[in-house]
Amino acid sequence: MIEAGRSPSLADEAFFREMEKKDIPEVDAIERGSFRNPWPTEALLFELEENAFCNSFVVEVGGRVAAYAFLWVVDEDSHLVNIAVDGKMRRAGLGGFFLRRLIMFAGECAAKRMRLEVRAGNEEAVSLYLKFGFRVTGREKSYYSDGEDALVMLLTFGEQK
Repeated sequence: MIEAGRSPSLADEAFFREMEKKDIPEVDAIERGSFRNPWPTEALLFELEENAFCNSFVVEVGGRVAAYAFLWVVDEDSHLVNIAVDGKMRRAGLGGFFLRRLIMFAGECAAKRMRLEVRAGNEEAVSLYLKFGFRVTGREKSYYSDGEDALVMLLTFGEQK
């Protein structure tokens, strides 16, 4: 149900769940539509099936994968290594919904912090992370293959908004 005074968003229809192998074609399509240098399909499969530290998730809307993420959790540290929302479904509340669920999951795994790297020029993503309490802790020069810098961001649990 939509609260009074609140705009409807896709997050109202979203379902958070673990990724399955059958999701890879849709995840791959989102990856290719979201990034200049997308991960190869084999890398997506490796994270899902072989990386013991990786937790792989999707958000479904209307029975279709609308977003995906790979989250590594090792002891008290979590690292959001990849997250993307389908381009046709951006700016509809899914990013915030998904990030909140990922933070909750990491906390349930006893992680005390979450780290990520984001393109320095990706103002929309940086703004979302800042709203959730992440802070910029560093800058990796020429981090991406096209030479763009990455901002290193950190959220210490208990400080998020």
